[in-house]
Amino acid sequence: MNDSAPKLGSNSRPIRPFVLPADWHGKLWVWRFLILRRVCQIGVLLLFFGTLHWAWQLAGQPLLAGNLSSSEVVGLVPLADPFAVLQILFTGHWVQIELVIGALIVLLFYGALGGRVWCSWVCPINMVTDLAGWLHTQLGIRDAVNLGRHLRYAI
Repeated sequence: MNDSAPKLGSNSRPIRPFVLPADWHGKLWVWRFLILRRVCQIGVLLLFFGTLHWAWQLAGQPLLAGNLSSSEVVGLVPLADPFAVLQILFTGHWVQIELVIGALIVLLFYGALGGRVWCSWVCPINMVTDLAGWLHTQLGIRDAVNLGRHLRYAI
């Protein structure tokens, strides 16, 4: 077998390895969505923190009240996690109509932009796990137990 022959993908085209550009402009272009996601995640956390800590208000109402599961924007627009609302309904409890409206608003937003918007663009856990992975690499910490990728997902 010839080692110099390029590897072919499932579409029978050669696989080109990714090479990170050397200049900053190229790197920023490659990282543009990561940077935008981080800005969005930090912005959402800042909205909650600013309203709680610095009492940010708009039209005499708290800018954002609640938590990441259920909140209210300027006292007018309810927002709620659709999965949390479903869990509450499955327990046999009734919820207020504002909570259902908030869940529908978020569900419509998910439908318009895609189902993984929350996890990839808003949830701060993504940022925390990425930081932990980076620190793990930078500090040279070895894994105490090495689990295979498929086993980790199954667990």
